[in-house]
Amino acid sequence: MVATFSSNQVLNGLAKLKAVKDKNKHRHTTFKVYDDNGILLGATHISHGGGDIDDTLLLLMARELKITQSLWKKIIGCTKSRSEYIDEAGS
Repeated sequence: MVATFSSNQVLNGLAKLKAVKDKNKHRHTTFKVYDDNGILLGATHISHGGGDIDDTLLLLMARELKITQSLWKKIIGCTKSRSEYIDEAGS
C-alpha cells in the first residue's frame, strides 16, 4: 500500500526534528536539521503549494535527511522522535 501524508503532517514531522526553515528557493522552502552541537545532519525541501506527499517524495526526503524512509514515516506519524532521528542520522 502506498502511503501519503499531507504537507501539514510532513511540516509537523520537520517541526518534531526542530528543523530550521531557510527560504532560499523560489517554489520551495528548505529545512535544515542540526544536532545539539550545531552540526548539520540533513536538509530537505518542501513545495509551497501544499497537497499530499507520496511514497516517492517521502523516500527522497528521507535520503536528504540521511535516514530510512521507514523512520521518516514513523516520525511523521508521531511514533518516533528527534532522538531516534539523531541516532540514525548522526551515525
